[in-house]
Amino acid sequence: MLAGRDRSRSAGAAGHGGAAAGRRGLAAPQARHRGLSPGRDPGRPAPRRSAGGIPPRAGDGPGGRTGMARSCCMNITLTVNGRETGLEVEPSAVLADVLREQCRQTSVHLGCEHGVCGACNVIVDGKVVRACLTLAGSVDGSSVTTLEGLCDAKADRLRRAFSEYHALQCGFCTPGMVVSGYDIVRRGQLRDEPAIRQCLSGNICRCTGYHGIVAAVVEVANEERPTTEVQA
Repeated sequence: MLAGRDRSRSAGAAGHGGAAAGRRGLAAPQARHRGLSPGRDPGRPAPRRSAGGIPPRAGDGPGGRTGMARSCCMNITLTVNGRETGLEVEPSAVLADVLREQCRQTSVHLGCEHGVCGACNVIVDGKVVRACLTLAGSVDGSSVTTLEGLCDAKADRLRRAFSEYHALQCGFCTPGMVVSGYDIVRRGQLRDEPAIRQCLSGNICRCTGYHGIVAAVVEVANEERPTTEVQA
């Protein structure tokens, strides 16, 4: 009986030892490849890296994403402040970015970028628009006037009035304010203070009151006769 039990224990120990060896054999490859990221084939070469140590993005290079971006661009023509300009833009490009980056019209300021503050106001085909919300491609063939293009007597008088009434502090909102004020003056349809204040309510100034701004526009609006065209 004792001999039978001894033989049984020996066989069990041998079985356990064999199972442990099997587990060690399975664990060995995992230990060897522990440094690999999950899911990567150990036999697959590591991705090449650029000089800066950053792996290239999928599609980079000839025929990749960069090439596709170029092919998606569209050609448009804008007459900016009286000068016709051919431009290559992406379909999603907004007019404010195109005017600033490609046409160097740096008076077009990007503030809220949601069409709220009016700092990006420009005149497109005789109407004041928010350049941050206007797709450049949607105004192909249009005439665009920025603050740089307002160079007639009305614009000069309005600038002087802004200075006389201290209608600016940091100046960030001023280009959009002047464009809106110029539009009021050239149309000549608003002359009283409440109506002009209401018309300027789409322009936000974050560092001063609106009294000087409104007073400057009211004064010039009551001096000038209306015109229908923007002097480029």
